[in-house]
Amino acid sequence: MALTDNQLNAICDSLSSGTSLRATCTKMNLPESTVRRWIRDCPEAASSVIRARELGFDSMADQCIEIADAGDLEPQDRRVRIETRIRLLGKWSQRYADRQSVDVGNKPGETLRVDAAVDNVSLVLHLAEALRQQKIIG
Repeated sequence: MALTDNQLNAICDSLSSGTSLRATCTKMNLPESTVRRWIRDCPEAASSVIRARELGFDSMADQCIEIADAGDLEPQDRRVRIETRIRLLGKWSQRYADRQSVDVGNKPGETLRVDAAVDNVSLVLHLAEALRQQKIIG
């Protein structure tokens, strides 16, 4: 079974709003395994889904703010919902990760990879030390 362009567009619209692929397939009455296989085997579909998921990550971050502000939820419920989204975002997207990687190099093809906490002060100190070790700065 090949999915149509309209189905792919509907899937991507749903993913870009932060909805999971499983929930999307259920809502569209499509077998999840078939959709996953089609995405895996069709490079154009995979590319569209990747872009849609990136937008969906931003939507999930927005959901965290909405959940934090929801007065009708118990504090523990809010915490669990937010933590779940934040952990998944950190694993799925480098932009939302607790750690950032910085590549620096002073010659073409030469790269020094530095992993540092997102904390800006630590990042700057780690980067400066890496640059000193490479004798890029004194």
